[in-house]
Amino acid sequence: MRNASYILPSHLHFASFERIIFFMKAAHTENNSAEAPCCPIDFALKLCGDRWSLLLLRNMLLLGMRRYNEFINAPEGISTNILASRLRALQEADLISRHVDPTDRKSAIYLPTDRGLALLPVLIEILRWGHSQANNPQIPEEMAGVFEGKTSSLIKRIEQRVRSERATLAA
Repeated sequence: MRNASYILPSHLHFASFERIIFFMKAAHTENNSAEAPCCPIDFALKLCGDRWSLLLLRNMLLLGMRRYNEFINAPEGISTNILASRLRALQEADLISRHVDPTDRKSAIYLPTDRGLALLPVLIEILRWGHSQANNPQIPEEMAGVFEGKTSSLIKRIEQRVRSERATLAA
């Protein structure tokens, strides 16, 4: 019995199928070219626009989470394979960096990079918007400053904390 995935519809000739594949590959290459123009929103969403990536960035930036187990135990319930995948993708996008934990050489500490820190005002605005739109918003104490008009001091405090942690790990 032949595998169904190899059977082409009768109206598709092999030559036309090859042509379709060629143009699909060409379009994919053009769209991913470093020189191809792109929409800034599309670019940002490709880097960190999925639910889990944004929640991981929130956990790091606003809640101070740094370790794999902290992310696993977050209330949203991310699975281990998704967590590993998103941490890797955020590293590749240069939004976070991975460091060996000096207290436990088998563990890692994840910290936002400067590029990741630059997303802090965006996350705060998403938080504010979500709070105004959600039926029953629950905000952890660590994020309460966002609603008290203390955004700039909150951002500075988080940036200082992250930079201090980086310096400690680099030493």
